[in-house]
Amino acid sequence: MRYEIKGPDGSGIIYIEDTKEYKIIVDAGDAIYVFDTPESAKLSDLTNFPGFSQDIKITEKEARDDMESQGILVKTNNQEFLSGFYKNDRLISIPRNISNIDLFIDNDAADIIVGFEESVASLKSDAPWWNSKRYVDELNKYVLLADGNVAVAYENFKNSDAYGQIISSLGFSQSQIDSYDIKRTDPLQYERNYLDYIDIINATIQRNGGEVPVEAVKYMARQWANGLWTQTKTVNQINAVLDDYSPYKIDTGLLSVLDGKSVTQVTTNEDKVQELLNKYLPKSQHGTINISEEAGKLRNIGNYEQQFIKDLKEKRFATYQMYDIDIPWQNILLAKKQAIKNIWGIEVDDSDEALDYIIRQNDTATENGYLRQEGLNRDIPKVVNELNQAMMSQFGTGIIQATQYVEG
Repeated sequence: MRYEIKGPDGSGIIYIEDTKEYKIIVDAGDAIYVFDTPESAKLSDLTNFPGFSQDIKITEKEARDDMESQGILVKTNNQEFLSGFYKNDRLISIPRNISNIDLFIDNDAADIIVGFEESVASLKSDAPWWNSKRYVDELNKYVLLADGNVAVAYENFKNSDAYGQIISSLGFSQSQIDSYDIKRTDPLQYERNYLDYIDIINATIQRNGGEVPVEAVKYMARQWANGLWTQTKTVNQINAVLDDYSPYKIDTGLLSVLDGKSVTQVTTNEDKVQELLNKYLPKSQHGTINISEEAGKLRNIGNYEQQFIKDLKEKRFATYQMYDIDIPWQNILLAKKQAIKNIWGIEVDDSDEALDYIIRQNDTATENGYLRQEGLNRDIPKVVNELNQAMMSQFGTGIIQATQYVEG
């Protein structure tokens, strides 16, 4: 007569010789579940086996033969037991120590297992991870551990290390999982989130001074609502769309949505770049600077302004080494323009050759002599008048009028 296992139909027992532990097998059809038992569990706890009389002495081989004759699978060691996992992908180990095996059996473990598909139906959605056998099998373990309470099992599963490893191996993020859960359990809240994300995206675009097609805004909001994008990634994608000089690459799907549509990009900091050019670089060299590109760097590279100023100073110094590198070009220019105005009495344009000449001289005496001579060459009134006055002062006022000379 075979020992009767205290469990549902399809139950079996495995005995590991070297560790002297028992495991319960439950065949659910689609999978075979193997439950750990407490270290103290005995064969009499799991079956109607009364136990050997203390008066009867049997060898280990006799005990093994007896168990095998009763349909108990005997494994020499844990390695031999574990090898079954590689030979049979239907074998699922449940790492649980059952302190009261009778209570476990009485809780209809078989019914919980057999009814697993129905139990998790309320959790399922169109989420792709539900197609993963590993994901479903692992959740099944937690359903069994929670005695069929799917809600508790799902939360326990989500807090386990195995859950994170499985989700990561499948290429999904927790935000995707959470979004699918909201979409499944509260579709109205999911839609409210989606509309809120549209508002946030539009506000961000307007704040940056750009314009993006409605279709692209909706695409970004949907990616965010579905947990495929985080808020940070969404902001980075907005930056990528609005700024040619963004360090971020536009998502392939978003790029497809934008195809053939117009985007108004940001121009922030272009005025700032022009101000720095005017301050540190001669106007004749402004054409060597790409204002849009430098503005993009100011927008996207932290502390770039100091590097840009350093570059401008070096560029000016390469041509005008007679001035200290740290003196702003604007200061040099204003000082020399004032020097010209003092002698000529007029303002000159930045492109005037005389201005460039005296800047390169950087010598007051030489500059003044040049400006007076050039002023005469250009017949500048103030220079001519000052020369006449100087001559009159030199020769006195005894100039005889022509009529007086004739009369004399």
